Amino acid sequence: MLLYVDLPLDSWEAPMTLQPWSSQRHRTAIGRVGLSAPARQAVMDLQMTNGIQVLDYGCGRGGDVRALEHLGLDVSGWDPVHRPDGELRLSDVVLLTYVLNVIEKPDERRATLAKSWDHTKAALVVSARLRWERNQVKGTEYGDGILTSRNTFQHLFAASELRDLVQDVTAVRCVSAAPGIVYAFRSDEARLAYLARQVAPDAAWLASDDTASAIAAVVDHLEQRGRLPQLEEMPWPVMGLLGHMRPQELKRLAEQAADPLKVEAGAKRSALDTLLFLAVELFHGRSPASGLPIPVQLDIRTFFSSYTEACQRADRLLFKLRDDAYVRHAMNGSVAGKFTATALYVHRRAMSRIPAILRLYEQCASIAAGRPPSWSVVKLRHQGRGVSWLDYPEFDSDPHPRLSSSYAIDLGTLKASHMSYTDSTNRPLLHRKHEFLAPDDPDVPKYQRLTEAEVRAGLYEQPHLIGNEAGWERELARTGRSLRGHRLILRPRVDQLGEGPLFSRVLEDGPSALQHPGAHASQVMNHPESQPPSPGSSTSSSTPHAGMASVKGRPYRVKYAESRPSAARRSLIVSSSRAAAMNSSGSSLRWRRHASTVRKGQKDAGALRQDRKSRVLDDALAVASTQVQIEERVLDLLMRLGAPTVGTVDFVERYADAHGGRGRAPSPRAHVANVPRP
Repeated sequence: MLLYVDLPLDSWEAPMTLQPWSSQRHRTAIGRVGLSAPARQAVMDLQMTNGIQVLDYGCGRGGDVRALEHLGLDVSGWDPVHRPDGELRLSDVVLLTYVLNVIEKPDERRATLAKSWDHTKAALVVSARLRWERNQVKGTEYGDGILTSRNTFQHLFAASELRDLVQDVTAVRCVSAAPGIVYAFRSDEARLAYLARQVAPDAAWLASDDTASAIAAVVDHLEQRGRLPQLEEMPWPVMGLLGHMRPQELKRLAEQAADPLKVEAGAKRSALDTLLFLAVELFHGRSPASGLPIPVQLDIRTFFSSYTEACQRADRLLFKLRDDAYVRHAMNGSVAGKFTATALYVHRRAMSRIPAILRLYEQCASIAAGRPPSWSVVKLRHQGRGVSWLDYPEFDSDPHPRLSSSYAIDLGTLKASHMSYTDSTNRPLLHRKHEFLAPDDPDVPKYQRLTEAEVRAGLYEQPHLIGNEAGWERELARTGRSLRGHRLILRPRVDQLGEGPLFSRVLEDGPSALQHPGAHASQVMNHPESQPPSPGSSTSSSTPHAGMASVKGRPYRVKYAESRPSAARRSLIVSSSRAAAMNSSGSSLRWRRHASTVRKGQKDAGALRQDRKSRVLDDALAVASTQVQIEERVLDLLMRLGAPTVGTVDFVERYADAHGGRGRAPSPRAHVANVPRP
């Protein structure tokens, strides 16, 4: 794909001559599997099919040559180092892929470009690296470029510099197909056909196997374009099936079967597309009507009184771009897209639904700097003139897609900039996806339901905090929510199960709970009253809940009062170090005293609360075994009981260490009442 050696200006086929600093252009060659970006763009845009001859001028290691041969094209490649014996022939399409940027002499660049143009019959595809790639090139300044540590040279082109260079050398009007990719056409017809496809892609024809299906294809074309197709517009299968029918009979059948409302909408759409094409064509110089593509000629004949009238209306549309108030009013009234204080954001699926003046706005930017091949949302500024193409690769699958890259062009200065967020750990993301689409898009209801759920959950209360990944995750944690596809759900209660001296589980949603005081996990789990309340239960989280616990065979009813939940993450801690205290000789005595205190507390509620704060639950953690297996239904019960947070693992460990391993964790809040033995 690259040319690597210094050759005399008059002949690239001459032997290699090195510069005094030993230029090593061949080192810029890279091995590639599959097509390069310029070759892929050319295959899609120029509609290269079987029978097209392609020459890769400066093919490097020949990656594009092999890939194009695999597609069935007639390809040859030449390179002064890797393929000096390659066939240099006159070809329909010539690729000059990342060659000019490795040549350090400006005159040699022009000579190389002229050589490649001499081998071109139809279209020349020129590509080079751009200035926004400067941070990817390490080296020192040399001439008008950069000399790298590998003794290679890189000249980084400005957004419009490459197009101007190609136009100057080839003496034809060129088109910026994408950033750093320029097309030069031998004929105006080919250039205009390409522009027409960019404005209004060719209508897809329905498959036809018999006369009935061929007529159905004509009806579909009538509804899409607002007019009947001419014979020369039809594909060969349809033309062969309908060739025996008279035009008047075909017209009568198609008009009877077509939907009048769809035909009217198609006619309006085709008229606007024609105006948009004529306005864009003005930047390249308008050709006579006979030089326009046949579909455009037929649209002008059908929807306008004359070619002159169509051009005048296109000129008026173009001049309206200078009117800030008109552009802002068009953005505010657009049925598709998200209108903000500075710009309109539109998904690429909805571009055909925005006003023609805004579509022309985006087309002008693509002419100036090229439209990137991958983008999801376009940003059209109404304060100043600038366009940004934003790439969200997972727009359809991710409820809040992350920004991968952005390519922007300032129409006032024609300066382009590119930003990549691929390696960023805190990428910008999108909210309210439905606002970027047209109202009748099939995905809008799903996206809108998600937005409404997020609004109810309070996730948009602080919009300045949720523009990136970190801020959004904090808001999800604050509200106790998480996303499952395009559904907002309560955050899972159990996020982590740990093992070791301190056996812990982290509850992500709702108030944390401590296991029932004095209750062994296996006893609580198997007790009939330890099951979670049924969905139809009237138990409310604002009232105390009761559960059964058993300590050494003595049942107690444990009643948890509701405490004010913390907004942060809560933790359930079961300490094995406290479990060892239960096995000490004084454990039975302590629990007998505890039971006595509980019985006294039934007579005096105030004394019961005071006792709870000082003594009752200090030994709650002592009953946990180091081998305890806490099942999900026990955790669900504890969550429903609404017990408060005990603390984190580190807090309990520090507390135990401070008291020589005999310390007690802070007591949870609870009300305990004695229950007679069964």
